[in-house]
Amino acid sequence: MRRTFLAITLLAGATWLVASCSDDSSGPSCGNGICEDGETPDSCADDCGCGNAILNTGEDCDGTQFGNATCQDLGFSGGTLNCSATCQFDTSSCTNESKCGNGTIDNGEDCDGTNLDNQTCQTQGFGGGTLACSDTCQFVTSGCCASTCTSAGDTQCNGDTVQTCQTGTSGCLEWIDTTDCTATNQVCHMDQGTASCQNTCTNQCNQAGDTQCNGDTVQTCQTGTSGCLEWIDTTNCTTTNQLCIVNEGIAQCENPPTGDDCGSAIPISSTPFTIDGTDITADATDDYDFSSNTDCGTAHGVDIFFTIDLNAGDTLHMAETGGMDAVIRVLDTCDATSACLFSADYGENDLSFVAPADGTYFIVLEAYYASPSSVDYHFVVDVYPAESACGDGIDNDHDGDTDCEDSDCAGQGSCETTETTCNDSFDNDGDGDTDCEDTDCFGQTGCTTETICGDGEDNDNDGDTDCADSDCQTTVACQPLKGIWQEFGNDDPVDIVGKTITFTPDATDVNGYTWAVTGDATTYPIVPGSGTTSATMDLGDDDSQAYALTTMTGGFPFYGTTYSQIYVGSNGYIALGEADTSVTYDATDFLASGPKIAGFSDDLAPDDGGTITIDEFAHSVVVTYDQVPEYWSGDLESFQIELLDDGVIKVHYLQSQLTDEGIVGITAGVGIAPYPAETDFVLPPPPVINEVLYDDDSGDDMEFVEIKAPSGTDLSAYTLVHYNGNGGSVIWSIPLTGYAANTNGLFLIGSSHWPNADIHWADVSISDTNALQNGADSLVLYKDYGLGTEAEVDAVEWETGASVSHAEGSPAAGTPFGSWNTSFGRYPDGTDTDDNSADFFTEWWPTPGEPNNGPSPDDTYNRITGSTQSDYADSFPIAIPDNDATGITVTFDTSTWDWVPATVGDIEVGINISHSYIGDLEVTLTAPDGTTTVVLHDETGGGDDDINGVYDLTLTPDDGTNNMDSFNGLNAQGTWTLHISDNGFGDMGQLNEWILWIK
Repeated sequence: MRRTFLAITLLAGATWLVASCSDDSSGPSCGNGICEDGETPDSCADDCGCGNAILNTGEDCDGTQFGNATCQDLGFSGGTLNCSATCQFDTSSCTNESKCGNGTIDNGEDCDGTNLDNQTCQTQGFGGGTLACSDTCQFVTSGCCASTCTSAGDTQCNGDTVQTCQTGTSGCLEWIDTTDCTATNQVCHMDQGTASCQNTCTNQCNQAGDTQCNGDTVQTCQTGTSGCLEWIDTTNCTTTNQLCIVNEGIAQCENPPTGDDCGSAIPISSTPFTIDGTDITADATDDYDFSSNTDCGTAHGVDIFFTIDLNAGDTLHMAETGGMDAVIRVLDTCDATSACLFSADYGENDLSFVAPADGTYFIVLEAYYASPSSVDYHFVVDVYPAESACGDGIDNDHDGDTDCEDSDCAGQGSCETTETTCNDSFDNDGDGDTDCEDTDCFGQTGCTTETICGDGEDNDNDGDTDCADSDCQTTVACQPLKGIWQEFGNDDPVDIVGKTITFTPDATDVNGYTWAVTGDATTYPIVPGSGTTSATMDLGDDDSQAYALTTMTGGFPFYGTTYSQIYVGSNGYIALGEADTSVTYDATDFLASGPKIAGFSDDLAPDDGGTITIDEFAHSVVVTYDQVPEYWSGDLESFQIELLDDGVIKVHYLQSQLTDEGIVGITAGVGIAPYPAETDFVLPPPPVINEVLYDDDSGDDMEFVEIKAPSGTDLSAYTLVHYNGNGGSVIWSIPLTGYAANTNGLFLIGSSHWPNADIHWADVSISDTNALQNGADSLVLYKDYGLGTEAEVDAVEWETGASVSHAEGSPAAGTPFGSWNTSFGRYPDGTDTDDNSADFFTEWWPTPGEPNNGPSPDDTYNRITGSTQSDYADSFPIAIPDNDATGITVTFDTSTWDWVPATVGDIEVGINISHSYIGDLEVTLTAPDGTTTVVLHDETGGGDDDINGVYDLTLTPDDGTNNMDSFNGLNAQGTWTLHISDNGFGDMGQLNEWILWIK
């Protein structure tokens, strides 16, 4: 009531006031010097406008009215304050004399004397030091300094000295030497960001007192003489006829359970459970043959039986990591007919089985072979219950899926049965698909744009999938895939050994990188183990391990993404983004399987030998594969991969014995076709003149020229020219248009005597009997580079005395003129040092269109050829009967030849045998005394083809007890006997030629 009464009273009062002024009811009065409500500068300039000498709202001043303001009030030291025509302060006549030195920070001053306005070096962007004030009242930062480290107390290694981040005499943080590890014969080592002095040894185990089984010996983790923890033998269980068994993590000697059959199966009462043995054939018997049981697979060796009680959903993990090749089975009923619930005979290192129901299960460990080459075994069993805690962020059953991602949790707790929450980055219904990857979410809120562009699904439900959807057009996954690669194999032998391939980022290049090859890889540029941080990778077969970059803090940039972690794979490559354990031979698989750097992508087996080392520095990380064997062949690979923090990649190749597929290169790993074409990192060598037979003394009808080039090389751009050494005139010129090297990498031009010639002399109007002459003549191979340019790529000159020379270096010695059927050639094929005299040798037996067989003995030997002296009436070749120990016998009778010395000073024998399986052959040579025999070849070489060479110049006799020297000092004149027998079925051969050289 009181509020109502007051309101009425005020209203009444207001009414009274209006009534008492009724004769002023026309409103505000303009000109009374007061700017009243309702008046504006436009409606009443006298009362409200600028220039009326009245300070109105919005005006600093008006005429002489300043509201008592002065220049000093506005921060100036003196002068006259004026008023502008718009009634704002005009300070143009104010003055500002310096007040620096008065201890007060005035306008324009940073500081004054010791008054620094609470500023320090740190507030000015420095790490520390002393901030000062100048005579002109400005900051002086010359006493400030920059910190060389970030946080006090941080440590690092500088060589073998520990340095600590501390405040130095300058007032800034700096690295200060605190401990010299060499004083205690230790080294400085970084461990999780902390530097400390550590022994040079490495702990073999984690905690003193731990135990393990090593075969049938209990080992205990103890501090060894090196100062590090070592596994030390403590109990030999075999002395008490027991086995070493691990139960609940404790190794101990126990009486050996039989495990011979289902009835005497070894009970596994607690896990983890481990059983070791050095010989399964001694520890077990073979009672069951599971080969006829459904889903059990086949094995032939002895077996050990175990029992274990499991609950429905329990995951049984099993691993056999000994040397034995094993088959592992799980059954719910153990008899001769029951089906296996689980069986695996490959990849025994990580096997899992989920129990379908509560009950007792049987586990059978069986050797695959009846007589295994490795009999030691190390069998581990562990059990994890089903994923029941569905919100703890832990993979409780160790099956790779966590919480709602695990099908065990579907519909439990917060785990949905349908993916209806489509933006939480979680697989809520545990079906393996998350958010917009799940068909439940297609087209729903948050999934109306196709942002997953490589899963084969129409995630936004608009009818277009992946790269066909316009939403994906600009994504990396829908751009042409980038990469640089080469695949090596039988048809493309490895030619990068001794070379370094450098990949350099280049955004302008279609593949994102440029590359270059240099021939400087003779040793590892980075010594393995020399990094600021170093580690040896313990990789198994088809394995991959993550390595987090800690010293190279800036990370490694690769195709637009900087990685702080790499994945080192056992198969010769580094993966980025996620682990990859695949064996990649196919180029398409390599290019599209994620970002990858392949030093040599092959099926390597570091668990069989070699070392993989990783070294990290401030600006690089280096992975070295040293002497790592290929899985099947044992061929060794040695290479080193450098990843630099500017994105540059260097791969150094020291060794490769590769005989099948392997891929080298880099790939962005994501994108669409067209994929990048294959690169040839090392261009093939140019063709060379490889073998020549000229002016033979058997009718001049066997002359030829052989050219060597990589298999299949197109020779169309080349021309072969024959020059006369006397005056340099051209004898003939043969364009090689339309021709190519054969599968041996050879191309033959010769007489009709050689049916395998690619060009016969008659084809190009050259006489069979006068194609090549003795004397200082030469052959030159030219290449036409187009546009009228032609260049010499190879030349050979034989004999000396040319008036116009085309020799490379010195001329080849050629062949002894008058010798029958003698050529000269490069050995090994294609060897080219640009010196004819060093590259060419007299061939002991011409090999037109085939690989050269090597040099014959020098001219000091007497040459006796088997093509003219034989017990056989038929001319060579002579067939070698198949699977016939009698074989063939051919002889030389030298007793009537006056040039043959009386006794043997030295002797060599050349053999040319064509045969498809030389492991069947035995070849012997017997002296005229009839008793001294040397076994030249003794059924070795397996399926290799042909015997073609000189014992013991290019070939070595197989008999280790005597060699060609056994003939020295014997009578040289008489009958020399060569015997050849074929002692195996199915392969035929023939003796083409044999020659003795005696001096």
